[in-house]
Formats: sequence, C-alpha cells, structure tokens
Amino acid sequence: MLHGSQASVAYPTQKPGSARALTNSVRPPGDAGRMKKDDSTLSIELSHIRGAPVLVAGSGRSAIRRVEPLLEAGARIHLVTPELDEMIEPYLGRLEIVEVRAVHPEDVIGKRLVLAATRDRKINRELAFAARWHGVLVNVAGDREASDFLLASQRRRASR
Repeated sequence: MLHGSQASVAYPTQKPGSARALTNSVRPPGDAGRMKKDDSTLSIELSHIRGAPVLVAGSGRSAIRRVEPLLEAGARIHLVTPELDEMIEPYLGRLEIVEVRAVHPEDVIGKRLVLAATRDRKINRELAFAARWHGVLVNVAGDREASDFLLASQRRRASR
C-alpha cells in the first residue's frame, strides 16, 4: 500500500482516494546486463517521491501514463519534449518545468527517476545509459531491455 508521498505507477481499478500498490520489476543489484523475459524480478514501491525531481522525456500517450501518478504523488516533473502533444496539455500547469526542445543526456543529472518516452529508440537508449551512469533509475517506454524497472503495463505485455 502507498501512504503519503509514495507514487504508484500501476493502474488498478480502485475507488477514488484509496491507496494504490506499485509492483514494478527491477534488476537485481549489480546486474549490468539487460533484462530478459526470464530474468528474476522483485516487486518494489517507490516511496518518498513527493518533491523528488523526475525527468519525463516525450509528451505522447506513453508519457501521459507516467506523468499522472507521479503528479498525484507530488513529484516535481521536468518535461522535455521536441513538440507538445495535445494530450499533455491538461497537465502543463502542474509540471515544474516544461521545455519544448530536444532532450539531451545531461538532462538526467540531479533527477531521482527518468522516464524516457520519446518516439526515438536511440534517444531513449541514450537517456537510459546516461541515467545509469549518474545512478538514476530509468524506465524506457516500450523497451524492457533498456529499463531498470518496469511499469505494470510493461510487465503484462512482456508476459504474453
């Protein structure tokens, strides 16, 4: 269960105001390899996310699914996107920083989490590499192998 400033990136159907559980997969500590479908995983909760700086790269459907629960938990979101998708517009007033420009690997510096959801696989992977280099956990939309942790929706797709 989540309490206070904990973030949920799972989307269970629950009554408004109820706590949400987070079950994501992360690589075991020290694993420098890529995630594979048969890798062992463990469930985690992201806690103390309130006030934490989070980079979201991209503004399409994948980015939206990542932004909403983080905003609910009080994360300070820095959105970097080459163009604003109309789907992100309802959230713009709640984001700490919005930059309409190309995302760069140095954008990960000082962040607690990085959510790479651009439409460019190469850019997403560059962000993942930079995030790991700086000790920041990263999730790459649609790319299990490049992610340090998976969102519930990614786990469901991978198990099919």
